[in-house]
Amino acid sequence: GRYPVPLPVRAIGAVDGSVLQAVLSDRTLASEERHEASRRLNMLATGIRTCFAVCDDSGNVRVLQWLILADENETVRRIYADWYPWLADDEALMEHAYVFPPYRGTGVLSCAVDRIVEVARASGVAHILTSIPGSNMNSLLSFTRMGFRPQRIRLERRRFGAATRTVLPVGSCKDPRA
Repeated sequence: GRYPVPLPVRAIGAVDGSVLQAVLSDRTLASEERHEASRRLNMLATGIRTCFAVCDDSGNVRVLQWLILADENETVRRIYADWYPWLADDEALMEHAYVFPPYRGTGVLSCAVDRIVEVARASGVAHILTSIPGSNMNSLLSFTRMGFRPQRIRLERRRFGAATRTVLPVGSCKDPRA
């Protein structure tokens, strides 16, 4: 279902990093959740300026979402090498969504994506790309329901702290159930 009300969206602010720090200070936080929150905090530190906070009417941040425009290509390449594609002027990269734990399962992600798509359209974006690891089935299903279509599969493998990535066209992936 759709989220009952549209939520306010605003550019990221200095306070938003402290909201992530508060999540990380929770000693009961599972290690995977700690890793995800840390990744978003690191993303904030990169200086990529196109992060948005989707809040409720009281200002509580429910979702952080980056919408990286083509004018950030050089910065993204400097920080992430070839992890993300080079964007054309009418493309944007929607990445690193983070739904704060109390709001998961409420439908807030689709509301946030709708709001960020509005921001993208107002910026002249015609195509939005996103990169979701093949192992993240919840996000893959959510973005498919929101109308995104898979074009490539990104396979990631971590070993001894180093990540290797392989990107394959969807057609080259074999369904293991077939």
